[in-house]
Amino acid sequence: GVNAIAAYVLPIAFKELVLELIGVGVTGGGHITLEHWLQNWFWDHMGLTTGGILYTAMIVGFWWIVLWGFYRKKWFLRV
Repeated sequence: GVNAIAAYVLPIAFKELVLELIGVGVTGGGHITLEHWLQNWFWDHMGLTTGGILYTAMIVGFWWIVLWGFYRKKWFLRV
């Protein structure tokens, strides 16, 4: 498919390089990453099941929009 490699690699790289490295605070248990803060926000406000589903839908939707933008601009990653 079009940009299949980008659809596979970019979310993983973003998670490892941005969501897990950016700290948004410190608690008694240690460093809080942006990823954990976002997950906890969804869980606290919507419950574990609904919050988990909406968090995942947010991530998928974000990357769908990014890749749609790549397609509209005719940016295709090829190996």
